[in-house]
Amino acid sequence: VCVPSYVEPKVVENGKGETEMQVSVTGEKQSGHQNRHKSWKEYLKDARNFSMSTISPRYQPAPKECSILSCLNQFTAAELLTGTNKFGCRECTKRRRKNSHSAKAEKKAKDTVYSNANKQYLIFRPPAVLTLHLKRFEQTGLTSRKVNHHVDFPLSLDLAPYCSSLCQGVKEGQTKVLYSLYGVVEHSGRLSGG
Repeated sequence: VCVPSYVEPKVVENGKGETEMQVSVTGEKQSGHQNRHKSWKEYLKDARNFSMSTISPRYQPAPKECSILSCLNQFTAAELLTGTNKFGCRECTKRRRKNSHSAKAEKKAKDTVYSNANKQYLIFRPPAVLTLHLKRFEQTGLTSRKVNHHVDFPLSLDLAPYCSSLCQGVKEGQTKVLYSLYGVVEHSGRLSGG
């Protein structure tokens, strides 16, 4: 689970023969949130109370909006890892090893246990100078093409909706992390050159 070290996942059986993680935030930094356990569905709905919350509310882009804000919103969106993308859970694996008694169970206990998990990219320490590089190509099958959609850049960018509430270098109670646009470099030409 992509959370800081003081967020302790608790592994439980969900009654369907699968394991799920429940999250409890501990430690001095998040003392107001100690001993709160939730299922993953509840956790995702109430993520603002945990380490994956942000300094200020998330930006809600308009449909079909193409701006640096909508790009950042998409990049920092929470993602549920399921199926073949499940997270290799150390706690589940340790518990299986601890509870195995037979030779067959012991062999099985060496296998990593995979659980559904939530992943989200957030900024933990905003830089003095912010440089954003946008991927301007897409690959479909064996073909690649340059993406030519116009991307709006504001003259002033508030990074707070994309910064973790545990962000370093931001004063307590601060709700904005502002950057002024200095310049934009744009590639002109085709994917193969320009």
